Amino acid sequence: DKAAVVATVGTGRYGRSTGDGARRWFNPFVGARMGYAYVERNAFIVSGEVGVEIFKSAGLALSASIRPSALIGKNSEVVLESGSSLSIAF
Repeated sequence: DKAAVVATVGTGRYGRSTGDGARRWFNPFVGARMGYAYVERNAFIVSGEVGVEIFKSAGLALSASIRPSALIGKNSEVVLESGSSLSIAF
């Protein structure tokens, strides 16, 4: 019923002890993001991310992650987002 917008920028890293992202299967990663969110009101958003790149090849990557986020504003909230993504390079 209501509109929501989240725009963030961030960074992520693979673990050196787990192959530094060079493996084809199961590369764990961590990351951080920050930006703007509008979910019924304006807020600053700060997020951490933990995930695994399930598979990757030269033009394809499949990953799953969990991202706890803090919406900081007049009425601050903490949210947990989980998801998966399929990236296709062309």
